[in-house]
Amino acid sequence: MPSSSSDGVDHRFQQVQRWMPRLTVAQIAGLPRVVTELAITSQASRSGRAARPRAQQRLTRRNVQTSSRSLARLAIVFVLNSPAALGRSTSPVLGWNHAFQNGAGFGTAKPRTVYLGGDPTGEVTSITWHHWGAKRAVGFGRGSCPGQSVAAGHPCSAALHVSELGTCHGRRAYLEIAFYFKTGPTWILGSKWNACTGHYQP
Repeated sequence: MPSSSSDGVDHRFQQVQRWMPRLTVAQIAGLPRVVTELAITSQASRSGRAARPRAQQRLTRRNVQTSSRSLARLAIVFVLNSPAALGRSTSPVLGWNHAFQNGAGFGTAKPRTVYLGGDPTGEVTSITWHHWGAKRAVGFGRGSCPGQSVAAGHPCSAALHVSELGTCHGRRAYLEIAFYFKTGPTWILGSKWNACTGHYQP
């Protein structure tokens, strides 16, 4: 039994599916046209003639529309789940928003305030970030320099160093954060944490 005229479309449709991970969002707009051309080419090759208006008329509108819709849906799924959509084209966030109980700034990009949820030495405000999105980023703001006790702490310049770009709960994020405080002409390390799990790192 002769195969249906849609067999060629299906075969080329499967070929395009293999190309799908390489498609950009901008290319999705041309998918219906691509499917139509593939289908017309299939019809023409079966009849042994070049694609002509008559061959186009014999091509059923239903096959073209169905293939176009299916291909467009697959393209959207591939693009939305591609590495670019999931990470590379999106600004990373700082860890996980539930990493620190009563914390602030985590799970967001370029937070203006970062707070560990405990004593004042774990809070930095009015942060200005530099090189966010690179492997390492630094934020300068105001914090509370540690003293011999919490009460002995005093306001000072503070810096946050974030690094270890990775994935945290399905999002691209900085996994490590370190608090630095300026005492006189030097910067001292206050503490270092895993911004995804909330664990202290000695």
